[in-house]
Amino acid sequence: DNPKKLFKGCPPRPAGKPSLARIYVAREAPQWKQLVAKICQDHFDPQACEVSGEVLKTLGQVPELKPRGKLPAQFAAKLRSDVKEMGAKAFDLSVPFDEVKVL
Repeated sequence: DNPKKLFKGCPPRPAGKPSLARIYVAREAPQWKQLVAKICQDHFDPQACEVSGEVLKTLGQVPELKPRGKLPAQFAAKLRSDVKEMGAKAFDLSVPFDEVKVL
């Protein structure tokens, strides 16, 4: 048995099944996602049930989001599509069930 190497120079992958797993449950969304959701909510038009395209320009001007690269714009795009389906409920970043109980 010669397990394959992952990358050149890396030790081979250990054989056998894992015996331990760690599961992390976040109580709330990361700060940057909360900020993006707030900005999208500020650009929300309830009559049209959509977020205006100006939100992307606004996100580009927020210094706290610059280190995240393209992630804020991608998250805002997902929120915009969710708003079309779910309305203002899409801005609620919490899940409607207790994640720990599900585990």
